[in-house]
Amino acid sequence: MGGGGKASKDVELAMDPAIGPVEASAGIDKPPGPNTPRRPNALSRFLFLFIDPIIRYGHKYTLEPENVWRPDSVDTEPLYALFDSAWRRQLLRPVPDIKRAVVANSSWMLVYTGLLYLLSMVSQLVGPLMLQRIVGGLSCWAKQGHKGGACPPESDLYYYMIAIAAAPLVQSLAENHQMFTLNIVGTKMRNALMAAIYRKCLRLSNSAMQSESTGKVVTLMSNDAQKVQEVILGIHVLWGAPALIIVILFLLYQQVGWATFVGLAVMLIYTPLSTMVSKKLIYYRKALMKWTDLRVGIMNEVINGMQMIKFYAWEGPFRARVEDARANEAKTLKDMVWWQALFAMLLFSGPIAMAVFCFGSWALAGNVFAPASAYTALALFNLLRLPLAFLPMMVTALINALVALNRIGDFLQKPESGAAALEGAQASGEGVQVGAVKITDGDFVWDEAAEELSLRGVNLEVPPGSLTMVVGGVGSGKSSVLAAVIGQMERTRGSVAVGGSVAYVAQTAWIINDSVQPLRRVC
Repeated sequence: MGGGGKASKDVELAMDPAIGPVEASAGIDKPPGPNTPRRPNALSRFLFLFIDPIIRYGHKYTLEPENVWRPDSVDTEPLYALFDSAWRRQLLRPVPDIKRAVVANSSWMLVYTGLLYLLSMVSQLVGPLMLQRIVGGLSCWAKQGHKGGACPPESDLYYYMIAIAAAPLVQSLAENHQMFTLNIVGTKMRNALMAAIYRKCLRLSNSAMQSESTGKVVTLMSNDAQKVQEVILGIHVLWGAPALIIVILFLLYQQVGWATFVGLAVMLIYTPLSTMVSKKLIYYRKALMKWTDLRVGIMNEVINGMQMIKFYAWEGPFRARVEDARANEAKTLKDMVWWQALFAMLLFSGPIAMAVFCFGSWALAGNVFAPASAYTALALFNLLRLPLAFLPMMVTALINALVALNRIGDFLQKPESGAAALEGAQASGEGVQVGAVKITDGDFVWDEAAEELSLRGVNLEVPPGSLTMVVGGVGSGKSSVLAAVIGQMERTRGSVAVGGSVAYVAQTAWIINDSVQPLRRVC
């Protein structure tokens, strides 16, 4: 009795909505989960202290999904509703722009993260500027001793050192808050796009379904939506990196004068090379997407038709098709990796080449570096490395994301059936009772491009609550009539009015896209 009572108590705790899964798991021989607050206070959010319990717990035990909470703001249903509203507004324009629909509900967060990125960039410049003042002050005191003169006060040097120590802290906080927020923004956009693609799949017209392969739809959800999330993580690099490069070049000119233009010339030489390599990467990226769509489509075809393939012993031909598509995909991927390696070499060798030519030309001209100028110039060249490295990469990521968004936008503009056909009929003013079905002078086709009608002059009226059967010979159009009622056929004339919602239960095997409990109720 004691063991049974304890077990039932544990089950009650686990089912209690007031107790989270972490606390409920403590009574069933599992280590208690991290005590992470659902809504941390301001200090915890500012310093990311709410992550500490998860890190400590993960150091000792394996983290499970229920041990890590997720923000409510990434729930797909409200995100899709916001995106769908913005996308419908775009569809009213002559040329719908999916980019505007994607960023419509996240614009203020992008502005907020942009300000954080600006603060992070300013913090990066504090180090070289304060280093110049410290080295210059120490050099002055070393030459003049304690005679004073034009040397800065000793207290100022301590202030400069404090600024050097504080700048990385400010930069780290600003950068991490920016990345944390952009991760949430990117996840929101990806979830909304994936939901939109999924909903669109359920509404495609028959002709649109024939033109879109399963492989392409899978790629849209798994790959293209992910590309949008990836570019959001570095979206501010696209404007911040050029601004930072200009500021660094201006500061370098103050240190090494005309030699800065030598380094700038080296950068200008590297720029067309990087652009050429970027274009190659874009070309191979598009080619890779084409082969990936083909391979995924063939694999879906094989999986769906496995019974027939086994029955007719077609394993060999289908294996050859899959291997051929995979070979083309692998070859394209290999070529793209080589170009990526060349791209990385250009990115990381650029700042080094700039520093070598800049210092070399300055020294060959007979100039002598002051310690403050030398250290400051080296620090500035070191800062120049990251924007020069990440800017071309983000340009490539932006182009990939734009290509992905265009693909998704084209897909979301495909013609719909079902809801579109029924809405058009009800908008014509035909009122019907709940549960009634009425077709008046309906002409229907399976494909909009078809010259001959599949159904002509259909007139049907089903009163509410009646049992109606469609009887006819093989190929007489019984299934087509049902397809016309639920909107799967294209209506070319007449009207279809359905009072209420529609449920189509086919004789083939089907399952509700839901959890087990609703399925048991249906059965």
